[in-house]
Amino acid sequence: HHSNRVVAAEILDHRWGLTASRDGKIAIFELEGGALVQEMWASDTLLAASVCKGYVFAGLMGGPVEAFSIRNGGRSAFRYIAQRTPVRSMCTFPLAGNNIRVVVGGQDGALRQFQVRPVMSTEGVWKVPSDRSFDDRLILVCNTHVDQDTREVDQGFVLKGHKAPVVAVACDEDKVVS
Repeated sequence: HHSNRVVAAEILDHRWGLTASRDGKIAIFELEGGALVQEMWASDTLLAASVCKGYVFAGLMGGPVEAFSIRNGGRSAFRYIAQRTPVRSMCTFPLAGNNIRVVVGGQDGALRQFQVRPVMSTEGVWKVPSDRSFDDRLILVCNTHVDQDTREVDQGFVLKGHKAPVVAVACDEDKVVS
């Protein structure tokens, strides 16, 4: 299903699996037989991915994280600037209600933490300068400034201390290990 190295793989449920590769392709496939069910494309080289509550979060070479709705045909739900350096690792964790914790490990040795939640909006689809459509069913809800035109976020809660790239990160609702 991919033309480049696979950087993430997850089993979504007893029927489907997900893989993501550096070429930006995110593929959902049947575990039995391997038939392609759905594909989504990130806007840049994909370096890390994580799945939570029906959304795929893709960490990109240029620093942004994009989220795609699995239930919504793979349309991009939002894009935000996690950092200005490549996303080297990331994890997601389901929180109470519809909230999702997203922790991103960067090339610069910093961790950035965001919290997102799905919401319904009457605004419809946002247009960004490149004419790419973003479905705004996810909004960021903490420690962030959202640009209303691009739906990009400046940064989340930053944890510093690593003197090298953060190549692995795990989290739960209280803790982060990197």
